[in-house]
Amino acid sequence: MKEREKLALFLLSLIWLVLTLHLSALNLFLYWRLWWYDNIVHFLGGFWLSGATIWFIYYSGYTKWRPTLSRLLPIVLGSVLLIAVGWEIYEYALGATYGGEGYILDTTFDLVSDIVGGFIGYYLVSRFTNHLLINQQNNV
Repeated sequence: MKEREKLALFLLSLIWLVLTLHLSALNLFLYWRLWWYDNIVHFLGGFWLSGATIWFIYYSGYTKWRPTLSRLLPIVLGSVLLIAVGWEIYEYALGATYGGEGYILDTTFDLVSDIVGGFIGYYLVSRFTNHLLINQQNNV
């Protein structure tokens, strides 16, 4: 199995985990029973988004653009933040938020969890990607 396929399989497994945790939380009311559960799901979602963004740019074949990894950080975190804010707007529009006085604080924690997960995902996946890029350059 090629390294890019390993990364794709890892990302597929991770999004499956996020989906499973989210659906379990909805069915078992874990978001309301365990105050920290939502932060874990948002963290993993941010991690996945950063990895998926890197995979899309470097390995999907949809783009020929290859920014340096240092220039990639704002793109990855911007993508994570854009999707995270979109998700919060979606929850609000559905009425899936409890709306009370803790709404702003909850949304802030959600976004911070997304960004922290995105940054750690960027760090780990970019190290993996950098290893692949160095190997590709040495093999040319």
